[in-house]
Amino acid sequence: MLPSDETTDQSPSTSDQTTNPNPNPNPNPTDILNCTTAPYLQSGSYVVGFREKEVNGEKIAIWYPAMNGSEVGKNRATYDMRDWLPAEVTSQIPDMGAPIFEMNAYAELPIAEGRFPVVIFAHGLAGYRLQSSTLMAHLASWGMIVTSAENKGIHLPVILGGGVPSMDQGATLMRLTYDQLDDWNQSEAFSNRIDQSRVAVMGHSMGTGATATVSGDEFVDTWIALAGAGFGATAPKPFLMMGGTTDALATPSQFERVYDAQSSSIHRKVLIEGAGHLAFSDICAIARDRGGLLTVASEYGLQVPAIVERLGEDGCRPTDLPIEKAWPIIHHFVTAHIRNVFGIDENLLGYDDETVRCLDEYIASFDTESSSDPNMGGTQAGTQAGTQAGTQAGTQAGSQMQTPGIPNEVTCGMQSCDVTSNYCCIGLQGATCQADPCGGFTATQSCDGPEDCQNNQVCCVGFPSGAACTDSCGASQERLCHLDSECASGQSCALCTYPGDTQIKLCTSEGRLPAGATSCMPLVPQGSNMQGSNMQGGNMQGGEMNNQGGNMQGGNQQGIEGAVNCGATSCDLSANVCCVGFGGQECVAGNTCAFSASQICDGSEDCGPNQVCCMGFGGFSFSCALNQCANLETQLCTNQDQCRDGQICRTCVYPANVRISSCGNAGTIPSGAFSCE
Repeated sequence: MLPSDETTDQSPSTSDQTTNPNPNPNPNPTDILNCTTAPYLQSGSYVVGFREKEVNGEKIAIWYPAMNGSEVGKNRATYDMRDWLPAEVTSQIPDMGAPIFEMNAYAELPIAEGRFPVVIFAHGLAGYRLQSSTLMAHLASWGMIVTSAENKGIHLPVILGGGVPSMDQGATLMRLTYDQLDDWNQSEAFSNRIDQSRVAVMGHSMGTGATATVSGDEFVDTWIALAGAGFGATAPKPFLMMGGTTDALATPSQFERVYDAQSSSIHRKVLIEGAGHLAFSDICAIARDRGGLLTVASEYGLQVPAIVERLGEDGCRPTDLPIEKAWPIIHHFVTAHIRNVFGIDENLLGYDDETVRCLDEYIASFDTESSSDPNMGGTQAGTQAGTQAGTQAGTQAGSQMQTPGIPNEVTCGMQSCDVTSNYCCIGLQGATCQADPCGGFTATQSCDGPEDCQNNQVCCVGFPSGAACTDSCGASQERLCHLDSECASGQSCALCTYPGDTQIKLCTSEGRLPAGATSCMPLVPQGSNMQGSNMQGGNMQGGEMNNQGGNMQGGNQQGIEGAVNCGATSCDLSANVCCVGFGGQECVAGNTCAFSASQICDGSEDCGPNQVCCMGFGGFSFSCALNQCANLETQLCTNQDQCRDGQICRTCVYPANVRISSCGNAGTIPSGAFSCE
C-alpha cells in the first residue's frame, strides 16, 4: 500500500468503564531496582501520551512524551482484547468480563516541549499493534516517540480465525510510518516535535525479520531484535539483540547463531535467564488472574488453534521468569542502547561489568560493542570465490532435480537429518536437526518420503502436527515425495514454498497450490535439459573479481548453465542451493533454504527452451517462465542478449547488499531495489 496524505486521528479506549481493567503489573521489583548502575530500569521523567492514526486503512499507534501535569484528572488509556477476537466470541463476552489492559499512558495529551527521536516497532505472528505497550510507554517516558502499525497479514485475528498468514507487510508498514513523519510533524498534535534525523527500528518475533529488512534503509540509525532469530547478517549498523533462555520459538542456539553473524562495529546482546517468547509483550499480564487471555476466550466458545495455544503460553508459564522481573531488564537495555546511539547519552550507561554482576541471576549471555571487519579485499574475495566455484563445478545441475530419498534421513533446513537418533523440528524460523525432542511452536518431521515408511505407508505432513508415516493422507494433509513415481496418478512431485520460505517437496497436480503454500515449482526429472556439465572446474582465477569495500560481484557474469551468481561466488546448483534472504546471498550445500528464497536461476541459460528467469518482488521467489515474466516479476539476465529490445542488462542492489542483474529500461529501478548500475 502506497503512502497517502490522508491521515485521520483515531481515539483510543479509556478506562471510564463500569469494570476495572486488568492492572498493569508493577514493572519495578525491589531486588532489581537495587542495581543503581542501571538507570533505565524505572520509567523516565515524562508522562506518556497516546494516540492513534489511520493511514490508508492502516492503524498506527503512537506513544510520546507529554506535558507533565496534563494527565491530572484523566484515566489511563486502555485496550480491549475483544477487538482482536472473532466476532462470534466477542459478542459473548460481557463488559464486566472483558480482557482489558491498562497502559502506562494517557489519551491525546499535549506533547512536551522539545524534539524527540523516533522508534518504529513491528509486531510478529499472532501479534497486534498494542502488544508491547509497556515497553513503548517506557521508551516514551525517556523522551522518544514510538510507533507501532497493525500488520493485518499476520496479526492475531488471522491466526485465531484459522486462516493462513498472508505476505508479511511489516517492512512496508515501517517504511509507510517513516514516510508519514513529515506530515505528522506539521500537525497540531506534534507541532514539529518529531526529530526525523534520528530513527530506530525494532521488532518482536517475526517482526524482527521486517526490522532486518529495513535496517539497511538510509533513514535507519540503529535496530533492535526482540525474541527473533529468523535473519542472517544485516546492514553494519548499531544493533541490539535480546532474547530469553526458555523461548521455544527463537531458541538460545538460534539466538547465538544469528548474533554471531552480525558484523557491525556496535552490536550488543542480552539473553535473559528464564524469559520466554512473550516476555517482550503485555500478553502474559492480560487476564492473568483468570488463566490468561486464551482461557477467557475459550470459556466463551473460541476454538484455539494448537499453534496459538503453544505460543500463548511461551513466557507466561509458572516456570518462566515473571514479567515483573523481565520487563525492567528489557526496558533498561533497550533504552540505554537507543539513547547511546542517538547521542543523548555520550557514554553507554548500564552495560558495564558492575551492572551485569548486579543482574547476574537474570543474565544468561551478554556482549557489547564487539567489532569485526565486514569487508575483505577484492583479491582475497576473488581467490575464495574462484576456489569454491572451481571445486563445485563440473557435475549435473539441479537443486530442483528429482533424486531418490535416503531411508531414515530427512532434508531438514540446510542439512540431512538422521531421524533414528535426532529430531527434525520445523517452525517459523526454519528447520533444525537436534538431539532433543521438538519444543513448543515447532513440528516434528519424521519422514520426507515413502522411503522412511514401512508396509506401503506414505509420508504425510499437516499443520501444526508435522510429518509422519500413515496409510493415507487426510483431507488437511499433503503427501511428501522425492520422485513423480511416489505420487498418485495425475500428480507430480513439486518443491513448494511456505511463509518463512520453508520449502517442502509435495505431491500436487498441475495448477493446484497446497493450502498455505505461496508457490510450487515442479521438480525436474533426471536426464532433462537442466544440466551443468559444461561448467569447467577451476577456470575462475582468484583476485580477478572487482570488489571494492565489499561490493562483490559473482563470477558467473557470462551465464553458465546450472550455476548462478550468489553473492561473492558462482553457485553450482547440482550439489548446492543459493539462498537469498535478510542476510544476503549464500551458496550452501543441500537443496533447501531455511527462512530465505531459493534462487534456481539467474538467466535464461538455467531454464528450459523459450523460458526466461523471473524474480518475484524484492527477491522473495525465483522461477522459470515461458517467454516472459508476470507483471510483478523482474526478468533476470547474465548478458544483454537475454533482454528485450530497448532494455539493458544491469546490476541492481537490494536490502542486505544483495546484488542481482535484471533486464530493464535505462534509468528505472525494479521494485524492492535501492539502486541500479
